[in-house]
Amino acid sequence: MQDNKKVQQFILQEKVGFGAFGEVYKAIDENTSEIFAIKRIFSGRSQQIDQSTIREIAALSSLKGQNHIVPLQKVIFEKGCVYIVLPFYPYNLYEHIKQNDDINYKKVFKQLLLGVYNIHKLGFMHRDLKPLNILVDDNQNVYISDFGIARMNFGQCRNFNSNCEKHSYEVITLHFRPPENLLGCDNYHVSVDVWSLGCVFYQVVMKEILFYGDSQIEMLFKIFSKLGTPSAFIAPSLCSLPLFNEAAAFPRFYPTKYLYQEELLSRIGYEGADLIDRMIQLEPSRRITISEALQHQYFL
Repeated sequence: MQDNKKVQQFILQEKVGFGAFGEVYKAIDENTSEIFAIKRIFSGRSQQIDQSTIREIAALSSLKGQNHIVPLQKVIFEKGCVYIVLPFYPYNLYEHIKQNDDINYKKVFKQLLLGVYNIHKLGFMHRDLKPLNILVDDNQNVYISDFGIARMNFGQCRNFNSNCEKHSYEVITLHFRPPENLLGCDNYHVSVDVWSLGCVFYQVVMKEILFYGDSQIEMLFKIFSKLGTPSAFIAPSLCSLPLFNEAAAFPRFYPTKYLYQEELLSRIGYEGADLIDRMIQLEPSRRITISEALQHQYFL
C-alpha cells in the first residue's frame, strides 16, 4: 500500500504499527487537520470480515464513552478492507516506560484499573492486557486498546464450574498469561485480566517482565518457583486442570516474598507491592477484584 492513500476524508501517512490482524497508520482528517490512527484490516477476496475484527468493533462500540478505553471514532468499509478510526496517541506503555523515568505510578495504575473496571462492568474480558496494548498521551493518561480477542463473559463466574461459559485457554500473550490458562482451563473468568494487569503494574515499576519464559512449561516453572507449586492449600482449583500433573511434571516449590524485594518497595512502598501481590495470587478466586483494587490502601 502506498503512503498518503486517501480513505474518505482521511489521508493515510506513515505506518506506525502492525500485528496479526492488520496495520496501523497515522492519518490526517483533511477537513479538520486532526491526527488519527487508522487500523487497516484486509478482508480478503471473500469480502468476509474475520472474527477478531468483528470482536474488536463490537467491543469498541459497546465500550464507547467509557473512561480509559480508546474511543472508537468511525468504521469504514472500502474495497475489501476495514478501516477502524481511532484517536492518535504518541506512545504505547511499553515505549513510555522505556523512555521515561518520571512515571506517576499511582495515576497510571488507577487509570488502568478504571479502564478494566469499565470493560468488566459491561460484561467483557479483554484477554490480552499488556504494555503494547495500552496507549499513552502526552499527559501520561492511559487508554486500553486492541480488543481483537476480547470476549463477552456472561456468567461473570468467580469459580471454575460447569455453569461457566467455555472459552479458549490459548489466549493472552504468554508473559501475561495466568496459570489457569497455562494449565488448560476453559471456564475461566474475569480474574485472568486481573493477573495480566498485575504483571503490567510490575513491569511499569521495574521495567522488566515479571514472569519470563519462552514456552508454557517454562512459564509455569517461573510462576511456581515464586508463588509455589499448586496444592490443596496453595491453589486447589489448579490441581484438577487438564495439564497439571503434580507428581510427574512439577517439583515442589514453596511461596516466596518475591514481590516485597527492596527495589520494588523503594519505588512504590509496601502498599504498592501488596496491591500487585494480591493481583497475582496463584489461586484465581483469591485474587483481588478490580473494584477492591480501586479501594486499596495504596490509593488512599
